[in-house]
Amino acid sequence: MAKSFSFRMAMSVGALALLFVSQVSAQKSLDEIDRMSFEAGPSPLERNGFEMTETGSSVAGSFGGNRFMSLSGEWTLAADGVGGKPDWETAVPAEVPGSVHSALFRAGRIPDPMVGRNDSVAEKCSYKRWWLRKSFECGEDWKNPELKFKGVANRCRVWLNGHFLGAHEGMFGGPYFEVGGVLQKGGNELLVLLDSIPQVYCGGWPATANEAWKHTVAVNCVYGWHYAKIPSLGIWQDVVLEERPAAGLENAFVATKTLDGEMRLSVGLRTEPGMSGQVRLHVEPYNFEGGSRSYEWSFKNRSGDVALDFKIDSPRLWYPNGMGEQCLYQATADLVADGRVIDREKVVFGVRTVEMKPLDFRNQREAHVCERGRMVYDGCAARFFKRQIFALPHRCARPAYPDAARLGRRTSRNRRVLQLVRRVGHYGHARVADGMEQPSDPAL
Repeated sequence: MAKSFSFRMAMSVGALALLFVSQVSAQKSLDEIDRMSFEAGPSPLERNGFEMTETGSSVAGSFGGNRFMSLSGEWTLAADGVGGKPDWETAVPAEVPGSVHSALFRAGRIPDPMVGRNDSVAEKCSYKRWWLRKSFECGEDWKNPELKFKGVANRCRVWLNGHFLGAHEGMFGGPYFEVGGVLQKGGNELLVLLDSIPQVYCGGWPATANEAWKHTVAVNCVYGWHYAKIPSLGIWQDVVLEERPAAGLENAFVATKTLDGEMRLSVGLRTEPGMSGQVRLHVEPYNFEGGSRSYEWSFKNRSGDVALDFKIDSPRLWYPNGMGEQCLYQATADLVADGRVIDREKVVFGVRTVEMKPLDFRNQREAHVCERGRMVYDGCAARFFKRQIFALPHRCARPAYPDAARLGRRTSRNRRVLQLVRRVGHYGHARVADGMEQPSDPAL
């Protein structure tokens, strides 16, 4: 009996050990998790595309545009009052696009944040809840109306005529709401609650910096680690009411495949069942003189994201400032059915490719230069300014060289960066940023 019990115990322990080992082996290292978190999303060039047919240089036709009403302009701003209700008795006018802080400053509620230490007064306003209200009139019935916020910092909840539409987080676009059953002919009231910015202090650099930006999508340099500490709060982009057609184009984007002018239009195609038509594209110079070309792609019973390839002959390339002209093109994409333009999207783009890759350091005697005036090194990018170099170390967020022993592997990496700097230019003419300070060690 004892032997049988011991055997069963040994088998159980062995099974648990095997399970533990399999779980451990399945886990990813911290480096792998870190790389995955920074991994780029799908590229518009990864999928197979449809070839567009060149049709000459004519446009698809006239387009009156969808019905549109701007809700930007003057709103009313109120602080969060008793019981989480807006205190309209102490409300002030607020301009949209704009911030809570700019409205309070114009109303004389806070001093100029740009003077002295007044930014600390404005900062406290970011940690409170605020209400914004807009009243507007609709003179006639709208078909498929959509309410669009182009940018709200950073979390909000939205009501229209007392109906809760939804919540949103992230300051770069949105929220969008279909409001066909809520929008009224005549008077309407739009209400937005801006949630307070969270306060997260983890003892980073500096210790007084609010690290809440790490847990959302926001401009992070106003949270205290850079020049200012006034976290953005407000409706900082336009608000519009737009009639959304049953069929249309969405999120048009033009990407460069090659510098020879091989291009790709990525666009969302929204159609009705059984619909057939064309996507017509007209490309013309935006900021320089030149000819225009038109292209076409026909479809039947298709919807969703599509990739459409076209060719610009002898394209004028876009260059960074100081290296050439910033030539831009404008693409006008039309959705056409039964010879009529149903929807239109416009995109301004430049013809240019960008490549990021680590360098091969097996041959240390050669200078590693990508393109003109740019060096890429193991996650570091250095830009040449005549004989000056501006180096950007990869994830070197803390002040470098407090002591060599504590930095360990990072010091070795920085040493190699500085060796490259010395090879391609005079070290005395190098400016180093983002945590790297000029070391006093003569060996470097």
